[in-house]
Amino acid sequence: MRSMGLQGPARHPRTYRRYGRQVPLAHRGDRHVRPAGRMMMQMLGSFAEFEREMNRERTRDGLREAREKGRVPGRKPRITAEQKNEIVEA
Repeated sequence: MRSMGLQGPARHPRTYRRYGRQVPLAHRGDRHVRPAGRMMMQMLGSFAEFEREMNRERTRDGLREAREKGRVPGRKPRITAEQKNEIVEA
């Protein structure tokens, strides 16, 4: 599920149901429009955004550490540089 930011969950409570999430505020149609429901949805959105940023930070740190150790992230190429040159010359 893509990130919806802070306002997304308050505007789209049914999105959680689509992905199998059970949010008590989304079961009654008007609960997310009331002040307490809106606040709850914004808090959920804030936690989701925080979790996403933490994940990004850990990923960046891991990739940086791998590069420092000389590892190249990503898939290995299917053909070698020599094979690539042969194709270009042909």
